[in-house]
Amino acid sequence: MKDSRCSSVEKGILHSDLLSFDGDPRGSCVKFALSSSNPQRMQCSNGCPPHQVLNPIGCPRALNDSGVAELSTMQDAIREVWQGESILADSGTEQLEFIALSQRTGDLKYQQKVEKVIRQLQKTYPSDGLLPIYINPHSGVAKPYSTITFGAMGDSFYEYLLKAWIQGNKTEGLKHYREMWETSMEGLVSLIRKSTPSSFSYICEKTGNSLSDKMDELACFAPGMLALGSSGYAPEKAEKMLSLSKEDMSVGTSWNILRPETVESLMYLWRLTGNKTYQEWGWNIFLAFEKNSRIDSGYVGLKDVNTGMKDDMMQSFFLAETLKYLYLLFSPPSVVSLDEWVFNTEAHPLRIIPRTDTVPELGGEDEAKPQSKVIDRRRPFGRKEGRIADHN
Repeated sequence: MKDSRCSSVEKGILHSDLLSFDGDPRGSCVKFALSSSNPQRMQCSNGCPPHQVLNPIGCPRALNDSGVAELSTMQDAIREVWQGESILADSGTEQLEFIALSQRTGDLKYQQKVEKVIRQLQKTYPSDGLLPIYINPHSGVAKPYSTITFGAMGDSFYEYLLKAWIQGNKTEGLKHYREMWETSMEGLVSLIRKSTPSSFSYICEKTGNSLSDKMDELACFAPGMLALGSSGYAPEKAEKMLSLSKEDMSVGTSWNILRPETVESLMYLWRLTGNKTYQEWGWNIFLAFEKNSRIDSGYVGLKDVNTGMKDDMMQSFFLAETLKYLYLLFSPPSVVSLDEWVFNTEAHPLRIIPRTDTVPELGGEDEAKPQSKVIDRRRPFGRKEGRIADHN
């Protein structure tokens, strides 16, 4: 395993019942040799499905063309859908946005659609919390012997288990999100190995009973996630998980396209520990961008950090995520406070609102007769409008 440092995430755009994902399928991640001015980056080799539609159990399923918007009904869409597998990260990375949509519209139907997916997966959740990346769209059961990874096509499912719990202010009705996440973190720990000779940590991938000494660059969101979730444990376990989040993680390859995940994790670690070392590392990253990637018209990626050869593209996530996390890394913790906001997987802050409704059990009476309106009608104000107030 070659040494380097890292972090992650990909996400898309949601449209009511039809889900259309247009995130960058080639997003990289990671690594900055923080002891030098040359950033290094990993590239994701897995493609993201361009279009999705919910199937009867709620899991998105890929279409075989881009005609989603032309389909008049959900039933038509299902008939036209490609007979393939659902992807774990797609199925588990709509929850924050759809819950927020229900909060803003006062209609529970959006929230119920995405929470049905989690309840379905919960029915057959493995004891180690590690789900393969392919899910049967009819049964919701994971496909045996497909890859288990905290990288591409798996990553944000685990991220959203934690963040859905936080988004609802950690209320009792959402404890199953936290419980599933904690189970998965035990599985994550079982996949950690050390590189040689430097003894950097990395998260293996798994297929069946076989481990692969490969850490997908998108898995590098894990340090920030572990740090964010550590406070929900008992003190001794919280310290253990926080210590794990602080370990240097190793990924290998030599290109960089200005990915946000390293600074994302640094931002969380700085805010949760107060250790200015993370700010220093972030500053080194920024200086490396300035030295190696800045051109007259903006910033570009590097095809090879060893030669300095540039590509000809500034990825949208550089502005939307990388610079945002760098800004927050050097801002007071009160700026977009983690006590009031939770970031979705594309770095958009969503207001934390206590949930007074309960998530219905799959197939329960509440699901058969859904409420039409959200019980908690408090309106989340915009970032410049101050704190939450009662909506009259």
